[in-house]
Amino acid sequence: MLYFSAVHLGGGIWGVLSVPIFNKETGIFYSGNEYSFRLFGWNLLGVLVIITWSAVLASILFITLRLTKLLRVSEEIELKGE
Repeated sequence: MLYFSAVHLGGGIWGVLSVPIFNKETGIFYSGNEYSFRLFGWNLLGVLVIITWSAVLASILFITLRLTKLLRVSEEIELKGE
């Protein structure tokens, strides 16, 4: 799980947030005006929405699987190692 987070979570956040920083026309490093910081704020809000959306959907999925007892394999299969 740690590797998944480092690659997909970290890389995804950096990909979304780097655009308003390094864009040659409107980026913070190139123009540094109010508009570029506003774009950064919108992208930051987008990252938070994506994280919230993913957490809610994953919670619904895993709670449903847990309640229907489909989250784990049976003890027999677990012991066999199949």
